[in-house]
Amino acid sequence: PLNGGIWNPGLWEINATTGSVTNIDIHTPSAFLVDAVPSPDGSQIIYSTSTGLGMGSDVWTMDVHGQHQTHLLQLAGNAQSIAGLFAWSPNGQTIAYERLADSPTPFLPASLWLMNRQGQAQHFLAQADGGHGFALVWSPDGQKVAFVARTNPSTSMADQSMQALKSAVEVVDISSQQVSTVASPAQTGVQINAAPTWNATSTQITFAAFNPLNPELGGTVHYWSVSAHPTETTPGVTQLSQPVTHVIAIS
Repeated sequence: PLNGGIWNPGLWEINATTGSVTNIDIHTPSAFLVDAVPSPDGSQIIYSTSTGLGMGSDVWTMDVHGQHQTHLLQLAGNAQSIAGLFAWSPNGQTIAYERLADSPTPFLPASLWLMNRQGQAQHFLAQADGGHGFALVWSPDGQKVAFVARTNPSTSMADQSMQALKSAVEVVDISSQQVSTVASPAQTGVQINAAPTWNATSTQITFAAFNPLNPELGGTVHYWSVSAHPTETTPGVTQLSQPVTHVIAIS
């Protein structure tokens, strides 16, 4: 939030009823904060910090009052050592996250990882898009994670510019670790397929499909639905509504 018209970075809790804000102490300079996400029951926060380019990152948990801080993981500075985009499983026992490139190049590919809430049982799941902030989304039954993957990872221009990005929505089954592409540029006819959302029964995914958005003029976004059934090797996508125009950004 702003403090006297000056940007005041940090980790803040906002009261949805009153709009009041409370700073949560992360026990390190706020400029080091990378990402932070509360657990489903609201009792804990997982967050990551980095002291600078090439220094890797650390992953921590604490309670919602900033107390009982626990260091879970340290990633030394290397190709993919910035932890972020944390996503708690519905039961709060498992955490999916991305390891992003520790590099000044903004959009290098990332990797999708899984760990338990103690920071143990680390294992790699899949390659993922990096740098654009596309969220990891658990299915309501806690069996799968939907994510965005680059379909042109060898295109160097896409490492530098979102205008060159081509992406697909993919799903990884946690138990089998099988990865399936459920929506790609070949199916929708546009470059970027992103922002997946599950239905209540974990059988369908709604997602956004669009060509790169102009930051000043916006662009056109189409919303589609697709089956997430793992036995369908090429699931059919269905457009849900008329396109939305003049969209500036997709979260």
